[in-house]
Amino acid sequence: MLAGRRRCCCGAPHDRCTVTICVTGCDGTPLVGAFVQVKKSGVLVGSCTTATGGCCNVTILIADSNTSFEIIISDTGYVTYDGFKTLVCNTTYTIKLRTVASGPTATFQVTGCGSVAPAPALEGALVTLSCGGGGDTDASGIFETGITGTVTCNWTVSKNRFITQTGSFTNSVDCPGSITISVVLLPASGYHCACSFLPDPLPDTLHLTDSAYGSTTLTYDAGSGLWIGTLAASYSAYQWGLSQNCVADTFTLTYYFPDGYCGTTVQYTIHGANGTTSCPGSGPGSLSQTPSGGTTHTTSVPYSATSTFWGCDYVPPSIINCSGGVAAHSGSSFSPLYPSDTTLSLTE
Repeated sequence: MLAGRRRCCCGAPHDRCTVTICVTGCDGTPLVGAFVQVKKSGVLVGSCTTATGGCCNVTILIADSNTSFEIIISDTGYVTYDGFKTLVCNTTYTIKLRTVASGPTATFQVTGCGSVAPAPALEGALVTLSCGGGGDTDASGIFETGITGTVTCNWTVSKNRFITQTGSFTNSVDCPGSITISVVLLPASGYHCACSFLPDPLPDTLHLTDSAYGSTTLTYDAGSGLWIGTLAASYSAYQWGLSQNCVADTFTLTYYFPDGYCGTTVQYTIHGANGTTSCPGSGPGSLSQTPSGGTTHTTSVPYSATSTFWGCDYVPPSIINCSGGVAAHSGSSFSPLYPSDTTLSLTE
């Protein structure tokens, strides 16, 4: 034998040890074929599938013994378990799974803005648990956990544009009854709820482009609950319809969001007192005009909406130009303010 050469032993690395995970139903029946994953700081360190007796082994670093690991266990017909446990080398742990029929341990139902019934579900809210792995709410605003064992679990629910909510629930028995936790998130500073169908709030400053007169910003007004903005404009002489002539003048446009369709309406100052004319002017009266062509909009954030004016333009001496199909629409009209197909486009 060469001097100085050492023998080495075959087998498991000397820096690792084994932990045993046993999986049963809530009635104590061992579950064969359950898939077990063990993670450390989000990184998978080992996995195994339970065999006869419902147990399997995973190796961990000896240096990590007596520290917290995330254990995820899944099996057909059972609610997935995702919990934190302190694992110690050469120790056996038994974890119980709830049946799908019995439901999850806790169901989070998260809503935000919106006034339609039922309240619009808030998708994408992050549920964080102190007792196990969390996740995002689904399209129904639901997040479920199958955590078992006697434990007090602190939770937070958060999402961009909202104030984070916190709370806790306690399992006083190994397989507790199913509970529902309803969470309503409120808008954070700088945001407010807007439309009945929107679960997310909108920023307090929005941007509007009037295709006839230019662009401006709309700012949230707490008194009215509306986003309001103004725009100074000038007007050329115009014959409105067959009877009324409008002289050139300056006037002010005031925009209001949202209307009943989550679009924008506009009020404009007129050349004269209320009821005397419809011609835009410097005042003292004003008129409101609602886009009769309706509003198209997104149903999520970032929000955008386009409101369109239907109407007909009169071109002296006798030509009437209407946008496609508009002349037969009950909303068709002559307008001294907005030609046919003018749009008000709103963005964040």
